[in-house]
Amino acid sequence: MKTAIFCLFLFIQVFSYGQISIDKSQAGEFYLIREAYYIKDDSTYNINENFIDKTTGIALIPFNDSTIISIDHGGIDNVLFIGYGKKIKNPGFDVSRDDAEFYLWSFIEPNNSERQKAYILKEYVTGSFEHRGVNFYYFNIRFADNSQYQFYASVIKYDPTKKKSK
Repeated sequence: MKTAIFCLFLFIQVFSYGQISIDKSQAGEFYLIREAYYIKDDSTYNINENFIDKTTGIALIPFNDSTIISIDHGGIDNVLFIGYGKKIKNPGFDVSRDDAEFYLWSFIEPNNSERQKAYILKEYVTGSFEHRGVNFYYFNIRFADNSQYQFYASVIKYDPTKKKSK
């Protein structure tokens, strides 16, 4: 009897979620990290082995009046940081382009339930390989303790309206 009730609830849940339409126009932006650095106390560390070897990406997904921002190793199962960001004016980053974007990011880490805040700079890298179809962006994530991640990442072309070919 318990199994039948469980199956009934499972069927209802799957059926009801299957009826939700997804706004595919707001799929978001996805970036693959190509270079990674960590800066703390005037020392810079190359951390490519932690981010390049594990295929790490950055996702910026619009949601209502904010943006969901996550950094993960290959998908939702291996999230390093996830939270929401609000676009803000430049909080003090040195930039080379007027179209740079700035976020105040409120995030959590999987093993730490304490909410943290950081500033994020996203800036297009002028002179990247547009002629080869590759666009690079520079991300600077500045934490409350003044440590920071610096990432160079390329845009991942993703169209959720297209089906995967077998």
